[in-house]
Amino acid sequence: MTADGRGTATVLFTDIVGSTELRGRAGDLVADELFMRFERLLGQLVEANDGTVVKGLGDGIMATFNRSADGVLAAMEMQRATHREGRRAAMVWQAGRHFARAGP
Repeated sequence: MTADGRGTATVLFTDIVGSTELRGRAGDLVADELFMRFERLLGQLVEANDGTVVKGLGDGIMATFNRSADGVLAAMEMQRATHREGRRAAMVWQAGRHFARAGP
């Protein structure tokens, strides 16, 4: 983003697919621990790519990036980092990225 506040803002959303069913199969305590670990890992990757976690969504996060490339790189790193965890927990997640011009 430029000094005058113009640029491309990127918003990244993540979501664990079937989180309600996962909670039913695994139970609340196991699901809560899994979701917290997932959120911590994603938060670390957002920060490592110059982003900000706006809020946790229970089974995902909402994050923002000033540069769209940072958001895309974060999502790619999330895929790699969560692949092993997701396979062990039978967890699938998805991410959506939205880009918009920022500024007056």
